[in-house]
Amino acid sequence: MAFSLFKGPDKADGAKRSTLTVERMLASGEFAAAESAALELVESSPDEAAPRVVLGMALKAQGRLRGALAAFEAAVARNPSDVEALTDLAEMCLELGLLEEALFIVGQAVKLAPTAAPTRLIQARALDATLRPAKAAQAYLVALGSGSIIPAAPEGLISVIEHSPEVVPDR
Repeated sequence: MAFSLFKGPDKADGAKRSTLTVERMLASGEFAAAESAALELVESSPDEAAPRVVLGMALKAQGRLRGALAAFEAAVARNPSDVEALTDLAEMCLELGLLEEALFIVGQAVKLAPTAAPTRLIQARALDATLRPAKAAQAYLVALGSGSIIPAAPEGLISVIEHSPEVVPDR
C-alpha cells in the first residue's frame, strides 16, 4: 500500500492496483472471480467510482446487463466527472437500446475529454444508432485521429459511409 505523508496509507492507490487486478481477471476470463473481487473493492471503498466500474465490467462480461447498468450508474453517482464511468454507462445504455440516454451521457464524457478515443467511439455508435450519420462520421474521425488504436473506429466509419454515402468527409 502506498503511503502519503499527510494522510497515512493511500487507499486510492491500493484501490487502483486492485481494480487493475480485477481487469486482469476479466481479460483472462475469470468473470465470477472478478465479480467477487470487485464486490470486495466496493465494500472497502464505498465512496470510490472505480470499484463500481470494474464491477460493472464483470457483470457485463457475464451477460448481466441490468446489473452492469446499475453498477455504472453508481460509479457516475460517486464521481460525475469520471470519463471512464460515463463512457461505460453510455455504452451500456446503447447496448440496452436506451439510445437518447446513451447520447446524453456520452455527451457529458466528451465535454470532459473531447479527444478520448474510446469515448468518441461510443459517441459515434450512439449518433449512428440515432440516425445522425454526419455527426457519427465526425466522431469516428476524431477517434481515428486521436493516436489511439481503436480497431472498431475504421469499421464504424466504413459502415456509416456505406449506409449514408453523403457523409463522406471532404478532404
